[in-house]
Amino acid sequence: SGLALIVALVVGWRWPGSARAGLPALALLAAGLSALRLSEHWALWPCEALCAGGAHYQRIFTVPILPLALALQIAVAGSALRDRHRDHLSACTQALAWAALGATAYFLFVAWRLGVRCPHCFAVHTVVLCYLGALVREPTPWVDRVAMAALVGLALHAGFHPALVRDGINLDLPEVTSTTALTSEGKLAYAAADGSRRRGSSDAPLIVELAIDFQCRVCAEQHAHLIDALQPALSAGKVELVTRHVVRKSEPSGRRLARWAAAAAIVGEDQYQLYCATMLGSRPGADESALRVRLREALDPLSLDGIVDRHAAVVDRLVGDDLRRLRELQATAQTPQAILVARDDGRVLGRWEGAFDTTALVRAVE
Repeated sequence: SGLALIVALVVGWRWPGSARAGLPALALLAAGLSALRLSEHWALWPCEALCAGGAHYQRIFTVPILPLALALQIAVAGSALRDRHRDHLSACTQALAWAALGATAYFLFVAWRLGVRCPHCFAVHTVVLCYLGALVREPTPWVDRVAMAALVGLALHAGFHPALVRDGINLDLPEVTSTTALTSEGKLAYAAADGSRRRGSSDAPLIVELAIDFQCRVCAEQHAHLIDALQPALSAGKVELVTRHVVRKSEPSGRRLARWAAAAAIVGEDQYQLYCATMLGSRPGADESALRVRLREALDPLSLDGIVDRHAAVVDRLVGDDLRRLRELQATAQTPQAILVARDDGRVLGRWEGAFDTTALVRAVE
């Protein structure tokens, strides 16, 4: 980003006419990168901020921020094209471009404070920062330019929340506080589901508590690889792997995914593994109807709904136990997250999160 910005400023200072002529192309490039996440090909370059606790900043007043950003980039491109035969950019074009720069500065600040690193977001913001090349030699007073950028940044700051908000595990769900007693049938269903989500020996001295989010791309990529890497230690009785499902505050559909997972686990280990293989990597922000279409590729959603209804107390207990356990382990918003725990005293011996190197975890358990 820094190198691209320097090049843009040098070009803008040395060849201002060429820099102004290139502004529409830059704006369309930013719009194209943003539109990729709205298309059916979103998985080609998904946003990793969602898996790292930045999902709160995907919506403002319940309105998705991405279409608003896309509209702003298209407006910059259209206004700049209208100015292509002028000696200087119009006040409208400059205002739109500085508004985009103000928004970019705000989101980069938030990413820095949260420690979020998303290559897709950085690519979009880098292109927007290059707008400066077309603006640097314009005669508009710098006070007016900075004021426009600051106004947009402060408006976003007020709209999202004056304080920094990290998206995290949703502990406000009714499942977390549910105290419904289980029937004899319910206890059997709970034991079956709990066993379906565990691998390895229940007497192993170490436990890996694995927190996964069905709407996290990194979880989808690492889940099977992590299990394969741990398989020798699991077979040798050195460690037990327990899968926990994250439900985020920013993703209401995450609750439905976790409840379906509990229902699949009640049926058995094979059904649960098939469910995980199918639903991991689900699109962030997808509504229930879209999730049902994906689920239908491998399993019958109506069948899982029936199990959820029949064993509602068991499903509530499973979802709530996962979230409570993750809170006890002080799990962060980053997924996937593997937490190594000593069985005898419950000490946390290590934790790995995000796109981590599985060999480090394997060495720790061996």
